[in-house]
Amino acid sequence: MPSYKKKPTRSEKLRMMEKVQAKRIDDYRVHKHLKADPYNILKLLNHVLIDAKHNYNIDTRELCFLLFIYDLEMFSLEYILPTFGYTGRQDNFVDITLYPLIQGGYVRKYSPAQDTDLPIIMARNNKQTTRYCITVSGRKLVKRYLDKLHGRESILVDEKTHFRMFLLGEE
Repeated sequence: MPSYKKKPTRSEKLRMMEKVQAKRIDDYRVHKHLKADPYNILKLLNHVLIDAKHNYNIDTRELCFLLFIYDLEMFSLEYILPTFGYTGRQDNFVDITLYPLIQGGYVRKYSPAQDTDLPIIMARNNKQTTRYCITVSGRKLVKRYLDKLHGRESILVDEKTHFRMFLLGEE
């Protein structure tokens, strides 16, 4: 019996090279992802909040509220205040957080004419309650800041601190 290996044919060599290249590309993608994003979300959160304040004039509380209501189609104050964890007075919340977002065009009143199947009367006291929803521009803003948190978009931090941080997304 001969002890030599049979030489692979050209097509077998090409198939082996494809497998090796695919493995190298996968390893490079994993390595590049870890190398390009050494930060985690919590380390970038402060920079993102400063970026929102200086570029869009959105307070920390307002941005956190937008992040919280991002997945809701509509909400009422009676529902959102306990779930958001706000324990103060309702009119303070409206003046400090909700009203600036309405003025900025990120939140608007939900019109019952938009959806006739949903009841607009509260069961407790048979009063009509005001419902709100996040607008398209509000959703785009939240998406932008979620991308900044994950390092896919650059974060432009306040120039007064003489600190600019650019995180380059995957190119």
